Amino acid sequence: MKVDFVHHVSYELRAPLTTIIGYSELVLEEPTITAKPALAEDIRRIRAAGMHLLTLVNDVLDLSKI
Repeated sequence: MKVDFVHHVSYELRAPLTTIIGYSELVLEEPTITAKPALAEDIRRIRAAGMHLLTLVNDVLDLSKI
């Protein structure tokens, strides 16, 4: 049961986070975004928060495997 739980939680948390991170990186590559520094900074913050949360999720899931 524990393995199934970790696998399910891993997928349910990581998939949306990687989508958010990937989409924010894609948006940052748009020339219209780079022309708007305030908007680009907001998107960088979204990306950074997503990366931070993904790191926390990975750490928790690694601990749960012990």
